[in-house]
Amino acid sequence: MRYLIAMPLELSQAEDFIKLRDQYKGMAPRWKITLGPHITIFRPSEFKLDKNEAIKVFKSAPGFGRFNQQFDGFEAFLNYSNNAVYSEPLDYQKFHDIKAAYEAVAQKILQDTTEVWPFHPHLTLVNRLDEGPARQLLQKLEAVKFEKKYDFSKICLYKKDKGDPLWVEIACNRLA
Repeated sequence: MRYLIAMPLELSQAEDFIKLRDQYKGMAPRWKITLGPHITIFRPSEFKLDKNEAIKVFKSAPGFGRFNQQFDGFEAFLNYSNNAVYSEPLDYQKFHDIKAAYEAVAQKILQDTTEVWPFHPHLTLVNRLDEGPARQLLQKLEAVKFEKKYDFSKICLYKKDKGDPLWVEIACNRLA
């Protein structure tokens, strides 16, 4: 079993993003997104604690205030084994702050909290692209005016067993 700590968008806010994602996901032959639009705070890792204990520890995390963040346009992670096109917030600070606030909790429930790449808050539009299609998608998206302000009102703990097709929310902390 693996856990993931992320900040999901409310479905009511994510509709336009999901429509855009669905329009272009065919460009990625290995496309696989198993959670709705979200900001990953701690990447997937094998679990340290069983589900009930992990929920208890997660619920004990310090409080954090809700906030909103502006997203504008698209960028891409290129030349990695998993090219992806994404939108990023104009300001990362609140995401860095919440990551720091949840560090002790994450270390108790996740086996690995190290970063393969530096923490880079973003909403993935399409992943598992080859480099050429990723560049093509970026060009197509230049014509799309994408300026959205999203409210972040919760941080959630998800689990995924080997047979699960999607991440399953097992705990959620509302931001005050």
